[in-house]
Amino acid sequence: MKLLGKKSISTAISYVLFFLFIFFAFHFIYELFGYGISYYNLKTGSHIFSETFYAGDTISWGESIPGKDHLFFRFKYPFTDTQMLTGLFNFKMFLNNLLQITFVTLFFFSTYKIFNGMSKNVLFNPEVIKWLKRFSLLNIIYVPLLILNWVYNFTPQLNLSILLTSFTFLFLGTMVYFIVEFFKKGLELQQQADLTI
Repeated sequence: MKLLGKKSISTAISYVLFFLFIFFAFHFIYELFGYGISYYNLKTGSHIFSETFYAGDTISWGESIPGKDHLFFRFKYPFTDTQMLTGLFNFKMFLNNLLQITFVTLFFFSTYKIFNGMSKNVLFNPEVIKWLKRFSLLNIIYVPLLILNWVYNFTPQLNLSILLTSFTFLFLGTMVYFIVEFFKKGLELQQQADLTI
């Protein structure tokens, strides 16, 4: 099986990435819906979808959390008892979860578009270059947002795991940016060759 072009490995990978994008996009929308319903229920005393989207002052995690005035939330997958997300119900946790799920959703959408473009027969495809650049910028922009999120939501001290994660995404974004420049040069040479034929 060939690496690029129609009916290639890149086509198969693009299908997998599209499935992952749909999966995380569903989580993104469902999570926002869950936060909205839970917030509405807390403010109005309603019980809309209260079995699926719970928010209150007690929750069973198997351990107690110190402090008195905590609000907790638990979101279950639709029509099941399986927990999707749980934690403290506050603005900081909402921002943290929103940042993470937004990044993951955009990450898989960008990679899907890249591999989908690679399944075309043109090697240096302007569409692939555009999405490689967006993917690069996504990773580079995510790094300061990740650090700010950590400092704001958790602790002002950076630990080794957050530094390694930041370095990984910064390195990935930078490397892909260099690949974008390589693809641009390849596209220019391809266009020049097409003009001379």
